[in-house]
Amino acid sequence: MKILLSIYLKTSRKRFKKEFRPLKSKRRSNFFVSLPGQLIHLLKYIPFLAALRKKGRVMLLASEGLREFCRFLKPKLFDIIYYNEAIRLFSEPFKRLKKELDGKSLDYLIELNHPANLYLPYLINPQRRITFYEENYFPYYNILIKGGIGSLIQFLGLRKTAPGSIFQFRKRETKRILKGLDKKSPLLFINGDSEIEWDGSKIVLGRDIPEQDPLRFSVLFAADAYYGKRDGLYEFARLFNKRIV
Repeated sequence: MKILLSIYLKTSRKRFKKEFRPLKSKRRSNFFVSLPGQLIHLLKYIPFLAALRKKGRVMLLASEGLREFCRFLKPKLFDIIYYNEAIRLFSEPFKRLKKELDGKSLDYLIELNHPANLYLPYLINPQRRITFYEENYFPYYNILIKGGIGSLIQFLGLRKTAPGSIFQFRKRETKRILKGLDKKSPLLFINGDSEIEWDGSKIVLGRDIPEQDPLRFSVLFAADAYYGKRDGLYEFARLFNKRIV
């Protein structure tokens, strides 16, 4: 099957060799953004998504594993489509997704995964298909960005936007949770070894709150500082300028 798909990709690549119109900075556009599959990588792109949504309507393609985190995004800002299996050409998930997207007007495809999924341009085929530079990505993607996310933000003319603007963390809910746990500020969120001195309250993941509880993001959002593993929660803490102990 892989050999047949490889042959198909090579023989059908000419379909993507079409000229596209220059970027228009004033017109609002419709973006289809394929998110990284792991939370630790997704969090690095949150400032980009916060800025991009001011340019137009943003539809996100996300793995099912990101659903519990994405529930904190403001629903009015993003349409989100989730997938369970890897999206491969001619597969059943591919066919279902293509059917769901048929008829939607999309101006940009932005693939944030590395390596990029070369099947996505067969799913939708807007004039502008963007991903980060790698050999053999053209012409499936016709805009290849060097220099990482900073270069992509500059290329699209995006303005710096506070990442918190796209989330819907509710202060009443977080206060209620902290009150129930008998925790007060200054609060240290601990993700790992709890043997650390702290002049205030501590909340230990896995002891005070279950490790996979979706509310861990709300609690960390309400915390003053973070201590522990350099994982997705660490990136979340950095994103919201929490003190790293």
